[in-house]
Amino acid sequence: MRSFRPSRAIWLVLFLITVAACFACGARGFEIPEVEWMYPSAGHVGGGEVVTLSSKQLAAVQNIPGAELTCKFDNEFVRAYYVDAETVKCTAPSHTEGFVNVEFALNNETGDFLRTKGYQFVSGAKVDAVNSVYGISGGIVDVFGADMHVSQYCRFGDLTTTGHIVSSGLMKCESPSIDKGTVAVDVSLTSSNFFEAFSSVQHIYIGAPSISRVSRYWRRGHVGDADGTKFCADKFVAVSLRSN
Repeated sequence: MRSFRPSRAIWLVLFLITVAACFACGARGFEIPEVEWMYPSAGHVGGGEVVTLSSKQLAAVQNIPGAELTCKFDNEFVRAYYVDAETVKCTAPSHTEGFVNVEFALNNETGDFLRTKGYQFVSGAKVDAVNSVYGISGGIVDVFGADMHVSQYCRFGDLTTTGHIVSSGLMKCESPSIDKGTVAVDVSLTSSNFFEAFSSVQHIYIGAPSISRVSRYWRRGHVGDADGTKFCADKFVAVSLRSN
């Protein structure tokens, strides 16, 4: 009776299985880091926000053979990229609106922590109107709408600027440098995730006003006349008078 001898291919498969098992055991033998700090703590439901996370335990698992560090947003795992020994960056996935837990994972295995960091997925705010409709580059534009408290940035056409929350219905946006033209105005929680479609609310840039002639007789405390171009009905024009 002939004895059975495994072929070289079978021995190679067994060897690779053994190596993979050793790598997995090595990963499980290390403590999974706990998220100690995270920023930002909120982002758009469409995902794409780059989130920075830190932990003093990250250095211990950085070079484990066969172990992949990921960030877990609710039930979604995304790859973590090291910035330094204690800091990584992860891109938030798309998710329905609401709060989720965020954890580190090694080969998609998480730790047993009583406390985890929370991340909020939010939809965009609604823009209803701006004040004023006309303006020049620079300055502040009042944007009215709903759910403004979840916004941090404003978009004038293709240009993104910083927004300042006043209330859930009012946001003050820094006007970008635009010479003239009509642009749509939108707001968003992040600088990169606006709705794909532009809003129907528009801001019209008319350029800086210029004065060509003033009434000859002006006195302090009295109203005088000034002729020029690019004046707006809902804007005041400051005139500086100097005697010759």
